[in-house]
Amino acid sequence: MKKEYKSFEDKIKDLFKKYSRIPLLVVFVLFVFVLFGVHINISRIKPYRAKREIEHRLNYLVNALNDTIDTYFEDNQIDTDYSYNLLYYKLNQLSELQIDLAIYTNEGIRSFSSNTRINESIYYKMTNKAILSGLEDGFIFESISGLDQVSNVKDLVFGKNITKEGVPFFVLVYIDGESMHDYLNQNFVNQIILTDRFGYVVGSTMTLPSSKIRKFNDTHSKHIMINNVNYLDRIYQIYDQQIFVHSLILKQNFFINYGLLILFMGMIFTVIKVSNDLVGKRVGKEATDSINEIILLVDKIKTGALGYTSHYTADDELGYVIDAFNDMSRTLDKLIKRNELLLKLSNEAQIRQLEAQFNPHFLYNSLDTIRFLIYTDPQKASSLILDLTYLLRYSLDVNKSEVTFSEDLEYVYKYLSIIKTRLDDRFSYIIDIEPEV
Repeated sequence: MKKEYKSFEDKIKDLFKKYSRIPLLVVFVLFVFVLFGVHINISRIKPYRAKREIEHRLNYLVNALNDTIDTYFEDNQIDTDYSYNLLYYKLNQLSELQIDLAIYTNEGIRSFSSNTRINESIYYKMTNKAILSGLEDGFIFESISGLDQVSNVKDLVFGKNITKEGVPFFVLVYIDGESMHDYLNQNFVNQIILTDRFGYVVGSTMTLPSSKIRKFNDTHSKHIMINNVNYLDRIYQIYDQQIFVHSLILKQNFFINYGLLILFMGMIFTVIKVSNDLVGKRVGKEATDSINEIILLVDKIKTGALGYTSHYTADDELGYVIDAFNDMSRTLDKLIKRNELLLKLSNEAQIRQLEAQFNPHFLYNSLDTIRFLIYTDPQKASSLILDLTYLLRYSLDVNKSEVTFSEDLEYVYKYLSIIKTRLDDRFSYIIDIEPEV
């Protein structure tokens, strides 16, 4: 029973597939890390960055309002509506928002208001009184229903106290909720909602459902629904819990991103798997080219193709084996050819020996015939001498290992002519040669 061998190429492919599972495992681990990173980025980092950006912009706004108010009170006489109006216009230009201004004395007496509704509304009078009572700590953020009473977003009130020549003043800056809404939409792509400490909306990048209460997620739930759409709510507090930043993540997008990422990683896994198979096949083929060449050399030598050499080059041990086979094949070919040459020379020597034994008899008979013809037919004797001379020269020319057919034929003609002359009617011959030859 003939033994079956498993090809070396198949062995290499199997080994490659076996150990290629390691990079697949590494890719899987990386996928888990990437998935975790995407989760952290979507659910934590992006919302936190949005919070930091809003905090930075509010800090800039608050500092600008503080500096402008402080500088204006230090450098100007604040005792007329004209000076108050100048401050009001400066604050509007500075803030990039639509604001209103109200200034009160320490007794709660209004010195200035940029909107008459602040003075006429009982709600504003009561709210302002509550805000003024909380200004002892320096500044405060509070929300209040918008002056237009139509918006679904409350106004944000920034209040601070300041002393001018020993006289305390209370400054209230009303930031319009709709202008804050527009400001957030212009500067943020995230879905952001700002609320005060009671949950009242003071700014948003979204269109919120109509509500008389105007509160948003005052229970601080992590999962909310807006307009029948589910969101994750990341809540951050700034200004000592006076303002809350709600960074919303659309659940649908959240899971779509995960789905796309999983699909993408699945495609990567498939590509890696197919690539490993193709590379394994390629590596197996390239690694076994040398072995295939050795097998071919062995088969050629087994069938007698001595002298066959491979032009395949390799810089490894198999390349050394191929070179050794080439040297062996060339050496065997040389030895066989040398033996063939020696055999040929031996045969030629035997022929020469026979010729040497034969030529004296032929020469003696030919000379005897010439001696006889000199007396009977001198012309024919002369022709016979020329033919014999040609034969002797032809036989003694050892430099020629190969002769043409016409030379051999001429030799035969002259040899037969001499025999015919000597034997006359006792010898006859016919030479039949094709005209093409």
